[in-house]
Amino acid sequence: VRRWRGACAIPDPALDLLAWQTLVGTWPISAARLRDYLLKAAREQKERTAWIDGDPAFEEEVAAWPERVLSDEGLCADVSAFVGRIRAAGWSNSLGQKLLQLAGPGVPDLYQGSELWDLSLVDPDNRRAVDFTRRQTHLERLERGRRPDVDATGEAKLHVVRTALHVRRDHTLRGYLPLEPAG
Repeated sequence: VRRWRGACAIPDPALDLLAWQTLVGTWPISAARLRDYLLKAAREQKERTAWIDGDPAFEEEVAAWPERVLSDEGLCADVSAFVGRIRAAGWSNSLGQKLLQLAGPGVPDLYQGSELWDLSLVDPDNRRAVDFTRRQTHLERLERGRRPDVDATGEAKLHVVRTALHVRRDHTLRGYLPLEPAG
């Protein structure tokens, strides 16, 4: 991030770090989606601008950042290589978190379309159209016994969701055992 900031930074350290984290977490992403997200985040942060009493000059800098970053081929190659190194760990973490969420006490909650990898940001980005045909195709393959690889398709996440919901339906899961942290 220090190297990337040297090439292209937003002049607010917290927002700048959020921008780089978002870029990596949603890679690849369009400049328009990233711009809209960062402007909303900057306004809601209320440090340099806000929804009311905004700072147009700062907002112009924030709005220009995604295009500056995404038009720098060397920077994009570096970000892409970094994402390539951490993507599998991210998928693994995501599957573990989803299993804990679905197997824990309470009513399991799935946001529409999040049965596969979902790199949506906040409103209105998370209200984009959902490809239900793709999800149905994956689900039919899983129902026939397919064991998916953990890859970019997100089919492994659908497998975890489907399996966990079947376990909840078919077995009585009562209570839970709290884990006491130590050390």
